[in-house]
Amino acid sequence: MPFVLDASIAACWAFADEDHPVAALALERMRTDAALLPSLWWFELRDTLIVSERRGRLTETDTALFSARNRPPADNGRPFKAVQRSLVGWTEPDL
Repeated sequence: MPFVLDASIAACWAFADEDHPVAALALERMRTDAALLPSLWWFELRDTLIVSERRGRLTETDTALFSARNRPPADNGRPFKAVQRSLVGWTEPDL
């Protein structure tokens, strides 16, 4: 069953010291269920990464690598985007 993935949960995946059980569960659940991403999701996540760079929690390289691995497909103007995360990247499931 699809679920809404908040950007703050996905941001936990970028930090080694942010081992939150909800973030781990969301990542595991995305292997089998679709996650719905609000259209602003990528912008919210990117803002968190940039602020973390400024505060010294991440390097520019950390942000670039995380962004490259975790950017979902374009939403094409839809308010929500359904995606799944697999070992090879993001996919669009048939709902």
